[in-house]
Amino acid sequence: MIAATDSRRTLDEILAAHATMLLATVEAGSSHLTETPFAAQGEGDGLTLVYMVGEDSSALVALRRRTGVAFTVGTPGDAVWLEGTGRAVIVHDAHVAADYLAALVARSPDTTMSAATLRVVRIVPETITVARRQGADIVAQPVTFAPAVGRWGYPGGTFNQRFQRFAEVTRADVAPVMAMPVAIGAALAWERGGKFKPLSFAFTLVGAVAAHLAANVTNDIFDFRSGADERARAMAATDGTLDTSSGALTGGAFSERQANLVAVGLWATALLCGADVARRSGPGIIVLAGAGFALGTLYVAPPLAYGYIGHGLGEAGILASFGVLPVLGSYYAQTGRFDWQPLLAALPPGLFTTDVLFNHHFFHWRSDKAVGKMTPVAVLGEEKAGEYSRAVLIASCVAILAGVVARVYPSTALSGLAATAGVLEKLDQLGAGGKEQAFYGNLMDRTVKGSSRMGLYLIISLVVSGIWKRVRNRSASGNDQAIAAARNERVA
Repeated sequence: MIAATDSRRTLDEILAAHATMLLATVEAGSSHLTETPFAAQGEGDGLTLVYMVGEDSSALVALRRRTGVAFTVGTPGDAVWLEGTGRAVIVHDAHVAADYLAALVARSPDTTMSAATLRVVRIVPETITVARRQGADIVAQPVTFAPAVGRWGYPGGTFNQRFQRFAEVTRADVAPVMAMPVAIGAALAWERGGKFKPLSFAFTLVGAVAAHLAANVTNDIFDFRSGADERARAMAATDGTLDTSSGALTGGAFSERQANLVAVGLWATALLCGADVARRSGPGIIVLAGAGFALGTLYVAPPLAYGYIGHGLGEAGILASFGVLPVLGSYYAQTGRFDWQPLLAALPPGLFTTDVLFNHHFFHWRSDKAVGKMTPVAVLGEEKAGEYSRAVLIASCVAILAGVVARVYPSTALSGLAATAGVLEKLDQLGAGGKEQAFYGNLMDRTVKGSSRMGLYLIISLVVSGIWKRVRNRSASGNDQAIAAARNERVA
């Protein structure tokens, strides 16, 4: 929020009057000062400052490690000048960079600038101070933009605030999407007469969720480097595209190096959990963990980046990552063996989760298409993609029916069919003209909640069936013992 309207007006006047700023960055552990041309662009109540660094410069290397910068526009010798701090974001998308470069050249026409040798950097200001000299005194009026406390690695804040920042950059709110299939695999193993192993389940759950969060951060890193997130951010003001990344990299909340450290830490956690499960249940879990790592990283990472290729490869990867692998892995962790039943049991939650990703693409399919990320919506367009989304959802219902017929799921699992009703209703409205972000937000909300409900219904049905089987077996065993005792008594 802007602290004072008059200060903002003065700020704009100073930014328009100066073509260069004094920039302070941290390079090789020490502060480095550079006078550089810049351009300023207003974004609602926000502000973006843009400058250039050398393609192979130490300054660019430093920005990949640390996003914090400080800048001064004007000098203390002026009647009014600006001093500020912010977060520096390297612009990776060539189209967006070209627009910023044009703005820089327009403000500094005598400066030689080339996109081939220079890289555009965007500053997200945190606080700018408008300093005025009044006689012997200096009066400072702060204009607040992005709060520093939101920056990754910011030393201030409570534990809850730090945890909230971690949850935001990893998108931990979607962790139930992975927890559900893990619970289904364990419930299926127990329902079929197995003994529940709580420690194996706990390590499987923690490892699977850690891998999921690691994949989220990894995807953010490579979508940022490819320019997909930057293009989505730039297009948001023109055609309703939404940047659905965590915003940590596009907002400068943390650097690429910090993102890499978070991803490595989470992948290492998943690896340690997998090693413990392998020790308890057998080495087969390592094969599944390796497949999960490959699918999670190569979705947007070179050399494959199969999520960009199209042809349904991304959706197939999601079906495997959020259906087959966690259900089969959890079942193996409980039983120490592979079987065909968890493969069939994995299809309903896996297909519904695939539909979650499918519907997520409606937010930003235009920017995806612009940077060559050929998601189904980018290839098919909204209306036809809606038909395919509906088909995926119906396939998850058919998979439940197949599971009941094959006696993998009990008949009470049919309650899971009800979870699709709200999503199907919303998909029926897709063909009726262009939709706003609120529509897609409601569609996503229904899809995520529907996926969770279906998973919960399937888990409950397996647990209830397992309880009923044990009660029935115990009753039958008691009857057999009573008959045997009576027979022995007659013999005696």
